[in-house]
Amino acid sequence: MENETKKGKQKIEMKLIESERGRAVSFSKRKKTLFEDAKKFATQTGADVGVMLFSPGGKSYSGGSTSIENIIENFLKMKVEDPQRHYAEGES
Repeated sequence: MENETKKGKQKIEMKLIESERGRAVSFSKRKKTLFEDAKKFATQTGADVGVMLFSPGGKSYSGGSTSIENIIENFLKMKVEDPQRHYAEGES
């Protein structure tokens, strides 16, 4: 026990889950977590947050701190007003 070392959180290789059932279960769990995290982010920061997902089966899911339609409308309006601005993932 004394020589036992703790590994901590291990990285999982990111690849497509081979089993369709496994993918469906993972999608459902991760979708729930993603929407919860988006809600927490909006609450803690006061930011407007919107999430849109399309399942492998083609079903759509959306949610946000306000209606997804308002978030998309605001985003598109900003792009029209400032077309030179780059909107990239993780941009701060």
